[in-house]
Amino acid sequence: MNSVQQLSQLLGIEDRLGSFPDWEAVERSVGLRLPDDYKDMVETFPDGLFQGLIQLNRPGDQDYPPNEFLGFYAYSPLGDMRSWRETGSGNFPYPIFPERGGVLPWARAARLSGYLFWVTNHDDPNRWPVVLADGEFTNWRSFHGGASEFLLEVVQGRFDVSLLGRPSLQAEFVSLQPRPPKSEVTEPLPGPWFWQRVMNAKGGRPTSQFLVLSEMLGPAQSVVAPVDWPLAERQLQCRLPDDYKEFADTYGAGTFCDITVAAPYAGGETDLSGFLDRSYRRLISERHPGSPSAPVYPEPGGMVPWGETWDGVTCCWLPLEPDPNRWGVIVSLKNRLRYHPDLSFSAFLAKYAGGEKVFFRSRKPWSGSPRFIAVSP
Repeated sequence: MNSVQQLSQLLGIEDRLGSFPDWEAVERSVGLRLPDDYKDMVETFPDGLFQGLIQLNRPGDQDYPPNEFLGFYAYSPLGDMRSWRETGSGNFPYPIFPERGGVLPWARAARLSGYLFWVTNHDDPNRWPVVLADGEFTNWRSFHGGASEFLLEVVQGRFDVSLLGRPSLQAEFVSLQPRPPKSEVTEPLPGPWFWQRVMNAKGGRPTSQFLVLSEMLGPAQSVVAPVDWPLAERQLQCRLPDDYKEFADTYGAGTFCDITVAAPYAGGETDLSGFLDRSYRRLISERHPGSPSAPVYPEPGGMVPWGETWDGVTCCWLPLEPDPNRWGVIVSLKNRLRYHPDLSFSAFLAKYAGGEKVFFRSRKPWSGSPRFIAVSP
């Protein structure tokens, strides 16, 4: 009896209740063969939490294509890890995939309090050891065995996973399998597929125009306290473009021409966290039942709001790429969308301040002088 069979027997999973991806396609998507026991676990267990704490990463998670292994996880945690390592945050004792021998995520802890990885340091994936890290990427532990052997040790209480959170004391598997719908009529759920299938949206190559923008605006009206960006991005679970960070550190939150620009920790209506929450609630309230809907942060692949005009147009980034510096700007008004794949945050503002039409045809361009009115600290 192998470790997956022992695990399923211990947890009372008698049938193969999982999903059955096209593993050849999944492995092509990541460019590596994957361990046999991981594939066996995906097919054996439904989506759920081992010990109420650890959840397998499954191909197609977060509404990504079903044959894509990394999908969302290419951005979180891998993209986050690379960004944090560049800024000196966290602790990274291993290379990060796709670097040679880099860590590759295969599971995460509930509430993203930590992550589990393979160290891809061997040609045979069945010999990849497991490492785990807390959500801050500061504390790491290693296990000299595979994923199913690791989970078997955890379920039997023989491996300390307290850096991830508090596991159940008894052997337990909590299924997260969605219940069958109450009726055959269901609303289409928003997901990242919307941008390709409905809008045919493609990524562009936006470039920072912050220097142009700062020449338009001149010096800041007052000294702005720099944002603790590693903390802000950790709290938002979202990386942000560099030109936006530079703008926020220089000018803060406030009104650019007639666009309110939010920033982290600004307080009041211009606090980014509160603005994201309000924008989400408003944008989903405008959805038409029965029609494909654009996803909105924090939905997978959702556009990320950063500003709003006086007449209700929401300005967002469209995160089609893991790198936020490759995000173009998309504007939304009552389900109408206009996407600028080649305009960064700063390029969008510079064009608008220069009198160009960056919103909808029916909306007049800005005709005054470029200006920025900062909110009071």
